[in-house]
Amino acid sequence: MVVETQPPFLEMRGITKAFGGILANDRIDFDVRPGEVHALLGENGAGKTTLMEILYGLYTPDAGEIYVEGKQVQIHSPLDAMRLGIDMVHQSFMLIPVFSVCENIVLGMAGRHDLRQTAEKIRELSQSFGLEVDPMARTGDLPVGMQQRVEIVRALYRGARLLVLDEPTAVLTPIESASLMRFVRSMALEGRSVIIITHKLEEALEASDRVAVLRRGRKVATRPTRDTDARELSRLMVGRELESAIGRRHDEGRSSCLAVEHLSVRGEHGALACKDVSFEVRCGEILGVAGVTGNGQSVLAEAITGLRRPADGRVSLLEVDVTGWRPRALIRAGMAHVPEDRKATGCVGAFNLVENLILGRHRESSFAQRGLILRRRAMREFAERTVQKFDIRAAGLDTATEVLSGGNVQKLILARELQRNPKLLVAVEPTRGLDVGAIEYVHRTILGMCDRGVAVLLFSSDLSEVFSLSDRIAVMYHGRLLGPFPSTEVDIEGIGYMMTRGIAA
Repeated sequence: MVVETQPPFLEMRGITKAFGGILANDRIDFDVRPGEVHALLGENGAGKTTLMEILYGLYTPDAGEIYVEGKQVQIHSPLDAMRLGIDMVHQSFMLIPVFSVCENIVLGMAGRHDLRQTAEKIRELSQSFGLEVDPMARTGDLPVGMQQRVEIVRALYRGARLLVLDEPTAVLTPIESASLMRFVRSMALEGRSVIIITHKLEEALEASDRVAVLRRGRKVATRPTRDTDARELSRLMVGRELESAIGRRHDEGRSSCLAVEHLSVRGEHGALACKDVSFEVRCGEILGVAGVTGNGQSVLAEAITGLRRPADGRVSLLEVDVTGWRPRALIRAGMAHVPEDRKATGCVGAFNLVENLILGRHRESSFAQRGLILRRRAMREFAERTVQKFDIRAAGLDTATEVLSGGNVQKLILARELQRNPKLLVAVEPTRGLDVGAIEYVHRTILGMCDRGVAVLLFSSDLSEVFSLSDRIAVMYHGRLLGPFPSTEVDIEGIGYMMTRGIAA
């Protein structure tokens, strides 16, 4: 348990780091005590990960000092950090898939290693912290949650006294997240320190002793967790009070926009992943489809948006049969799509903002002569207006989209789709991985489209999002659709029961 009067294990003083014209960290002071869990909270792009990558030796600060146990240190590489007892688990795991867990853990460590003895030490260490990993398992065969455990056990095996976890629950199920939080507290009870980089308010409040909030590269506050709440932290993160998104209950007499009839779709291995699904979405309505990942939602969304050909059934848009149409034809017919993987399929990472904002419209006369020669000035003027209108934050229009934060990429995709004046929006996990400010923006945008008569088909595993936005709610379970139900006639517990058991409670 953290003792508030004891000196810090780590102090970072006046840390400053700029990339080109962007100041990622602006004179930040930050400290962590022994046995403390300190949450580093902020919006996407606030500078949290940059600060910790400086601590881990991946970047050199332009200014500032680092102290470990009261002594000034120079950290030029991760090896320097590890020698000081500092280790970091990144969002993208750094494991070699073909190696065993044991081989991954000792990789890079000096000396010779008896893998049998090492495996026994790993087994004992993982059990003592409730992590339970198999040292001899092939790492590439492990699920994501277990791979994260391997990264953590590797840090413990190396003797980490301070562990940095970067967005640790971003890829975990609720059960795995709860298990991770128990581990974090057990580390603190052992006298070790943990820094959790997060944009999730509930995560910061649940796990930490103190919370430091960054906004646009500056530290704006540090609070003892017991003395703050979600409302104050969200205000500190975004610099203003956030509005709660509550979907309106729309008139059931509106005309049908999307009709799906007896649709069946095959998954990656040829088996039916979506089975005999039927529903409709009316103009101006939000239909939320909830479900645990892997129950057929992604395949259903791909079939509706033209990315996967149905095995059977029919899809109609504004009473026109569009079954099997390609994405370009569906866009012309009035469909917009916010895909699940915003960076892989929602945009082209190497393209700049201008190019990404006109994707799908690059043959229109507004942006091209005879559909062949691009009108560069018109493209740029359109992008300037759009970036300003939708508050897309980047160093400039020529910035590659791959360097933008997740929230700004999602704003770009929404801006592009909204500018097409669609009749139907299919949004798949539109706020996954976003901070509270970006989530509020996405929700307001979706509700605004709905107010203008756009039909919205929302796929989300976040039940609070489904309930705050949807007029009706359906559940995908093992490829079949349960419902839809009016959102006023069901509750979160009942929908959660259907998501895990496939039947009503």
